[in-house]
Amino acid sequence: MRTYSFSFHKVLSALILAGACLLAGTAVSAADIPSALPSAELPSLPDYGASDAYSRSYGTLPESYDSRKLGLITPVRNQNPWGTCWAFGALGAGEASLIKKGLADPSVDLSELHLSYFFFHAPTDPLGNTKNDSVSLPATAANYLESGGNNLFTMFELASWAGAASETIAPYETASTVPSLNSSLAYEDTAHLQNARFVSTADLNSVKKLIMEYGAVSSAFYYDSRYLSNSSSYYYPKVASYNNHIVTLVGWDDNYAAYHFNEGSRPSAPGAWIAKNSHGTSFGDGGYFYISYEDKTLNNRKDALSYAFDLEKADNYDHNYQYDGSFGASTLNLDNGECLANIFTVSGNPSGREQLKAISFALYTPDVYYSIQVYKNPDPGEPESGTAMFSSKQYGSTTYSGYYTIPLKTQPVFQEGDTFSVVLTFRGKSQSYVDTFVDYTSNTAGIQFQSSATVGQSFYKSSGTWKDMTRIGNKSAVARIKAFTKDTAAAATSGTGSGSSGTVNISTPRIRTYRCPGYNSVYLSWTAVSGATGYKIYRSTSPNGTYTRLLNTRRTSFTDTKRRTGTNYYYRIRAYKTSGSTTIHSGYSNTVRVRVIPATPSIKKIRLANNKKNLLITWNAVNGATGYSIYRSTSKNGTYRRIKIITSGRTLSYLTNLPKKGSAYYYKVQAYRTVNNKRVCGYSSSPKGYYRQK
Repeated sequence: MRTYSFSFHKVLSALILAGACLLAGTAVSAADIPSALPSAELPSLPDYGASDAYSRSYGTLPESYDSRKLGLITPVRNQNPWGTCWAFGALGAGEASLIKKGLADPSVDLSELHLSYFFFHAPTDPLGNTKNDSVSLPATAANYLESGGNNLFTMFELASWAGAASETIAPYETASTVPSLNSSLAYEDTAHLQNARFVSTADLNSVKKLIMEYGAVSSAFYYDSRYLSNSSSYYYPKVASYNNHIVTLVGWDDNYAAYHFNEGSRPSAPGAWIAKNSHGTSFGDGGYFYISYEDKTLNNRKDALSYAFDLEKADNYDHNYQYDGSFGASTLNLDNGECLANIFTVSGNPSGREQLKAISFALYTPDVYYSIQVYKNPDPGEPESGTAMFSSKQYGSTTYSGYYTIPLKTQPVFQEGDTFSVVLTFRGKSQSYVDTFVDYTSNTAGIQFQSSATVGQSFYKSSGTWKDMTRIGNKSAVARIKAFTKDTAAAATSGTGSGSSGTVNISTPRIRTYRCPGYNSVYLSWTAVSGATGYKIYRSTSPNGTYTRLLNTRRTSFTDTKRRTGTNYYYRIRAYKTSGSTTIHSGYSNTVRVRVIPATPSIKKIRLANNKKNLLITWNAVNGATGYSIYRSTSKNGTYRRIKIITSGRTLSYLTNLPKKGSAYYYKVQAYRTVNNKRVCGYSSSPKGYYRQK
């Protein structure tokens, strides 16, 4: 049996503290260069540029390219006085993607303050699925504007829809006072992250292709202003121990001559990136500078990565179903052919319906084949047990590492209260495993990521068995699988299932009898459904909790045994019909509650005893009873008072006083069972009386 564990790729590239980005001409010594948060080692990414599989429709890459000349780049911004380069770099790349798609013009301005604030202060998402997830400031950070940031963490924040917002909602100039924002603004977005791709910046061809495809990339590197030349050219001749800045790369020039760089620390060959900085137009060449291809940190640090952020207008979907509400960089390693799944409950359009338009996932491993299937109303804990929504799985493949949103070819419609599972199967193209990003409670360089997953949300499948991801390791986790819907008036989809030629309906059964026949069992019966192959029975210990499927049966009754006395159990049932490889399900029946209690005794006889001086009451034994309580009243329908507690389940009689002449006593007997030093009582017997003649 394979052992699963989480890997923490703490991609802390480009974490910069306030004031860390020193401008050209500042007199500094090595001691003045600020330190950054530490970065854990990442596995090396492949050289995509060496593979034809990643070629786009550009033919040979040009020797120079500048997105500014195509009108794709927004004006240079100014992050001062705070360490928010990560927000400026990412949103600069995202703005370029919007312009390149024709969804915005160069006047578009996304809010870096909004992105920075809600990274650490994101409230529960609008659907309530990320409750108690959080990201906490490092103890060393004075405030959220000085904490630094990271492109990978930003990718997950943008995927949650906590950004990107318009600059008008949270203007950056107000950041001089470290403002707090109203939580109602968290999901007031103007754009949503659709995709993200990241590669090693040392992989020149791949970075160039991403710039040409998306307009710009956000890139981490090490910056020391002493190595910025008077001609705004930068080359760092050593391998830094960390990255401390993020910029937006907007183009390149393969022939950019080495003489532009500082004498004494020049690269050996021409070629440089065109970088947009975030320190205003007074920096460098109108806010831009050139970074040598040979920069030692870019070429030798595994976390010197470049990210493309592909944004869409925020009206592309209405609802984002997600459980991954914190933004850390943990991964789960899956063998080829293994699966991930999330089960969601439809709730975004009260009393209405929603159409599932797309799903998303995030992978560290590049070059991955995937398949998608969606199931309606799956059994709790069994994502593949519901009605399949696609006649066959949807297949595809990835290229670069990153975040992928996949529009669905078949788009089922669900109604409020339905559940649906998104099931993904992965297989590496050239390796035997896939590293998929997950949300997992972790601490990365002082930033605390809290994932508060609950049982029944997220699963992985190994050796043919689904396992809840809250049971991996000693902390909860969820897959970074999201589902995107739009409100619709269309009819709900019943489902086709694999191999089905059409839509089939099946009636919903109703539980008609439910009772407790003994101290450890529950009896159920339900209405038969015409054409049903069988019925599935589910149980929970709370009305809105997770229901576990107990069994499949062809009968219309069932006795649930080995239950705990004194516990409330909730039951529901649904019918299913199987034809070939197709299984369809009815809706769930009414839910019933049964409290497990001892059975009800019956009084056998009340007779004179002890030379007619007393009455002797006898009753039948109740299985599992610890003892019995005796109740008495002077009228059959009057108030009964307890007169005796018998502490032995073996005692089945009680000797008591006679009533006065011309009057009667009525008795009831009640069985009880002691659980955790408390008596759990059953129902009282039917009354039985004795009348004494005058």
